[in-house]
Amino acid sequence: MVSSSHRHADTGLLANRVWRAAAFALASSSLALVVIFADTFLPSNVLEAQSGAVAEIAWTLNAARTGCRNWGTSELGNTTVERSADTCGGRCRQTSGCIGFSYSSACTQRGSCILRSGSCDALSSTCWDQYGMLHDSVAPAAPAIAEAEVADGHSAKAEGGGAKGTGEAAPEDVAKPLPAKPPKLAQQPKLEQAKPPDPGALPKGWPRLSPRAPEGVELPDGWEGPWDYEQPSSEVAASATYGFYLPVFNQAVPAILSLLASVRNFYTDSPTHVLQDGGFIDFGAICVLPRYRCTFEQVPPENSRWNPHSWLLRFHRVAKRLGTTYVIYLEPDVLVRGRHRYPPAFDAGGIYDNFNPQIHQEIAAYMQKLGRKVNPCFKVRWRHFGLAGGSYFRTAAILDAFDGANVRQIDWGGLFKLEGERIYSSDIAMHVALSVRGYTVYPWRDSAQKWNEGPDKDHPEAQAKFALQWPAFNPLAAFAHNHKEHYSDPVPSEEKALLAKHLKTTFRDLFCHGCVWHRGPSLETPIPVKNPQTWDLFPPPDLFDEEYKLKVEELSDEPRHREGPHPSDRCFQAPGETPKVTQAPKPRPLPPTTVAPSSVTSPSKPSAAGLPILAERPPWLVHDDGLVIDARKEMGTGGGILIASTVLVDGRHEWGGAAKRPGWLRAALATNRNHAKHQGHAMVVRWKPTLRFPPPWQEKECDRKENKREIENCWLNLERENFNWEKHEMMINYLNSPEKFTHVFVLDADAVLVQPDHDTVQDMIKELEDAGKDLFLTNEDWIGDVSSLTRINGGLLFAKNTPFTRGLFEDMLDSHWLGPDGISKPRIGGGRMAGCASNEQLCLDSVRHRREFKDKVLIKGGLTYNCGTNDKSMKRLQAADPTLQILHFMGGSKSAALRALCQGGRDLTGEGPRGYGCGA
Repeated sequence: MVSSSHRHADTGLLANRVWRAAAFALASSSLALVVIFADTFLPSNVLEAQSGAVAEIAWTLNAARTGCRNWGTSELGNTTVERSADTCGGRCRQTSGCIGFSYSSACTQRGSCILRSGSCDALSSTCWDQYGMLHDSVAPAAPAIAEAEVADGHSAKAEGGGAKGTGEAAPEDVAKPLPAKPPKLAQQPKLEQAKPPDPGALPKGWPRLSPRAPEGVELPDGWEGPWDYEQPSSEVAASATYGFYLPVFNQAVPAILSLLASVRNFYTDSPTHVLQDGGFIDFGAICVLPRYRCTFEQVPPENSRWNPHSWLLRFHRVAKRLGTTYVIYLEPDVLVRGRHRYPPAFDAGGIYDNFNPQIHQEIAAYMQKLGRKVNPCFKVRWRHFGLAGGSYFRTAAILDAFDGANVRQIDWGGLFKLEGERIYSSDIAMHVALSVRGYTVYPWRDSAQKWNEGPDKDHPEAQAKFALQWPAFNPLAAFAHNHKEHYSDPVPSEEKALLAKHLKTTFRDLFCHGCVWHRGPSLETPIPVKNPQTWDLFPPPDLFDEEYKLKVEELSDEPRHREGPHPSDRCFQAPGETPKVTQAPKPRPLPPTTVAPSSVTSPSKPSAAGLPILAERPPWLVHDDGLVIDARKEMGTGGGILIASTVLVDGRHEWGGAAKRPGWLRAALATNRNHAKHQGHAMVVRWKPTLRFPPPWQEKECDRKENKREIENCWLNLERENFNWEKHEMMINYLNSPEKFTHVFVLDADAVLVQPDHDTVQDMIKELEDAGKDLFLTNEDWIGDVSSLTRINGGLLFAKNTPFTRGLFEDMLDSHWLGPDGISKPRIGGGRMAGCASNEQLCLDSVRHRREFKDKVLIKGGLTYNCGTNDKSMKRLQAADPTLQILHFMGGSKSAALRALCQGGRDLTGEGPRGYGCGA
């Protein structure tokens, strides 16, 4: 067990720190649903029968995004970690008495496999999928079929009639078998993966020709063609994971179904997210089917592909959700021929589109000039774009380059004056966004283009010559763009019925280009589009920083560089390669602690400036925490209720800087202070971190990054996660305080108590007492979907001072301190506690299934006690709705707090327009 003192530092943490022919086709109001037919596509849980018998399916997906309340009593054997749901199903099939299994393909327990001997009491969960066996499980001593299993990757057909081989009827929760022959979809030839690809591989019959440089491109001696660059090492390539992102509209339904099935065929375990940008089709029910297995999201119509702010912000959010090393972006007209053979070598890459006109030299110079602010040796090596369907993107690059704070710096208005409307196309916009952050874009050999008038397929030599001139012509590439020939094929009856069932009867779409723009430090505030159906262009918002303005006269001296990989150019490193130009900053060691000091320091510098802290320091205050107010009626006698918040200055300065705090934070603190004053509570804030940064197991977490920028971004992300854990440490400090508070209320500083004349805290105490619980938490039911009912929000922690709450927060913090393995003997009892290596909210979600947790924790609706901001909640605030007790300005909505709390008709701060909260 970890001593809490091991987690601390004695002093504060110091500072460190294709342009493609894009014709817009408006879908008609009548729905034509269609799909490609070819040879049968069978999911990987199919049992290959011997002697030509009809194939059978061993297990099926009963419910996606679903957990089991009774997992503890229905679990069979121990929880294991398996590579995929198929391997989990194989384990179930070889375990006597197994009738189904739970598999997690998301969240911190990703890969966990739980076998069930009983039915599942279902509840919504974003982390788990539930599968049912369609045949009896067999004992481990099953007939010897190992060779057959190894040969084709499937289990042999099970024998016996009912559960446990007794001939009994299968349990009710096991789904009926799927059809023996699922609907036919386009068959894709699987590519051999056992050996690394031959860089010189050519399609069958093609002659080997001498390489030629694209017209007008000067390249050095020894150049061997467009793919002449160093490939990532096999170790780096093997460790990469891939997710898929498919934005869709109404058209091309059959091609979309075929595409999703192909991805699931060749990338069995890769997460795939489908995003519907307006329109009337809902793919949600389709994504639940095992042959597609994807996640689906329908978002407001913004015609994102022609609106850079919308496109980049959405891509950023999806990449974060997928959580893979790379994201492969798809479009409905992409054909997947097999799994890719050439691992990504740069930050992004797509089609070798030298058939498209280059971007203007001034724009390339602008991209290069800004890119060098981040990466001094950056060069624009590809003057085309090609980032169409079938392109790859490194997630780390997306999370930086497509972040709103960086996208807002781009002078889209200046770019438009030079490039015209095509600058708003997603292909070019992504290239711009990546380049101005110093990321390298260069074509990928596994991304190709279908040519409508290409060379005759019966003349290999003509094809080889054509490919020499146009490298995008590549029959061996895994992903081929511009395959629209199957857009009007028929849709299988099951999919057609599901799609028809969920059609939106009314919808409104947006057609305009360059009309959807956002404002704010992180582009968190969309600018309303007055006429979505117009084709007019709207000017982008003014630049925040004049330094990023495109000034043609200042770009003439920006050097030009040859296109294509350059053997002597080391400005971009292959993934995993040690950077040769920039290195990680030298660490400043922390003062000695009870354990060896950390080898790194936090990227931020703590500051108490701009906070409403009183000069007095009562003896019960810990560390450098500041007292905001103590309105307890019997001060000096102990007890009462404490409201505590962290207000740590982070490396990205989202919570202010060394000299000033943002207006939204001042308004929120003033509002909570006013509530504490009226209801007789104490309130403190923590401005200086107390936990040792980072935990020992994270010290080398960022060493694998490729350059200074990546290393810096990694530490900023780790800092943010570890700052969240400061809330748990604060809870422990004051639950153990000699002041003996009866309850401690740790509340995010962007969450506000909006009923100053009503004691919300006493309501929560009554809820706990009526339920016989010790800890009060909230869900996210204000979002409105099913999964939000069981998702805990970590921004509100209200604890009664009991041995259980003191032990629970110590356990979770110790589990985080020790990393992925967690602690073996939690104070609250039960088995090993893991799942706390990431942020504290995911930790709460991972422990909420424990019996000890369920017995002592009450989870209430966020609509009342922890409601996020949206149109509905803001209207409730304006109407002084008594059922709205706490409003949480989380994420990008923080900037709305100042206006809502200071200009909403009620003075929630209690200080007037010139007070701390609302004054300048």
